[in-house]
Amino acid sequence: MQREEERKAAAAALMDEVARGNAELAERKRQQRVAEVEENRRIAEYIRQRDQREQVGAGAGHNGRQATGTSTSQLCKSGVCEQVSGMPTAVVEG
Repeated sequence: MQREEERKAAAAALMDEVARGNAELAERKRQQRVAEVEENRRIAEYIRQRDQREQVGAGAGHNGRQATGTSTSQLCKSGVCEQVSGMPTAVVEG
């Protein structure tokens, strides 16, 4: 009888240990998912800021300075339009 109780107590202790291990594993997986979501958010924010910088840079002249006071046709004649867009640009005189 005592041996049966010892066996049940050992089984219960083992089940508790397994339950704690499963809970720890579940928590680690949850933390990993949270970390992945946060990393994806940071990457998306970096890409958004990079794209924003590139759009601002697309308005700059060939040397990186803002092209204010210069008409689009003057920029395209000088080749800046092609440098910024990478596409050949036709300039219509008029």
